[in-house]
Amino acid sequence: MTVHLIVNQVRVQDALFQQAVLNYQVKVLSAQQEVEDALSDIVGYREAAHSLHDARTAARRSTALALERYKAGESDFTTVTAAYQAQLQVEDGLTQTQGNLLQSFVSAYRALGGGWDGKLTASLSDDITRQMRARTDWGDALVFPNQQRLAQ
Repeated sequence: MTVHLIVNQVRVQDALFQQAVLNYQVKVLSAQQEVEDALSDIVGYREAAHSLHDARTAARRSTALALERYKAGESDFTTVTAAYQAQLQVEDGLTQTQGNLLQSFVSAYRALGGGWDGKLTASLSDDITRQMRARTDWGDALVFPNQQRLAQ
C-alpha cells in the first residue's frame, strides 16, 4: 500500500516538474517576444524620426516662404498661419516620435534584463547563493559584478 502512495507522489512531483518546465518555456518565449517587439519599435521609430526630421525642415522652409510672400504682399496672413500650423504639427509628431523611440530603448533594455542602475547585472540573495553552492559546484558562475564573493 505504501509503495503505491510513494509511486503516486513521484508521479505528482513529475507532473509538477513538467508544469514548471512548460511555464519556464512560456516565460522565455514571452521575454523573447518583448525583446523583438522593442527592437522592432526602435527601428520603426528611427525611420519615422528621420522622415519627420526632413519634413520639419521642409515645413520650416514653407513657413518662411509664406511669411516672405505675406511681407511682399503676395498672399494673405491665412497662408502664413496655415503653414505655421502645419509646421507645428510636424514638429509635434517629431517630438512624440523621439519620445517613443526613447521609450522603446527603455523597453528593450528592461526586456533584456536591465535594471534602473544603468548596468546589466544579475544578483541572488546570499541565502540562495549558499543553498546553490551547497548543492552544486558553481565555481565563479555565481559571482556577479558589484557583489562580494561568498566564501565557499
